[in-house]
Amino acid sequence: MNTPTGPRDPTRRTRSGLAADDTQPVRAARAGGPRPWLFLALAAGAAAFVLLAAAGSGYGAGLSASEATLSGQNVFAVEEQFNLGVEDLLAGRYDLATQRF
Repeated sequence: MNTPTGPRDPTRRTRSGLAADDTQPVRAARAGGPRPWLFLALAAGAAAFVLLAAAGSGYGAGLSASEATLSGQNVFAVEEQFNLGVEDLLAGRYDLATQRF
């Protein structure tokens, strides 16, 4: 016959023939509940999408600002050449005025 070595010996039998651990409540596994890793993956995907959209929007705004600056500089240069051409025309330097126009 087995001699129990302590009060929690898993091989110890009760009078009914069942082990003492067989009568203890067992925690049931969750079935089909929400999965935290799925929520975290969706949150990370949404954050990545927002960051990419913000980066693309900033890049587009930067390109627009750059084009506006360049066109403003071009307008200034054209206006300056026109004014110089008018001055050359009034001064009688027709060849130089034609080049500026």
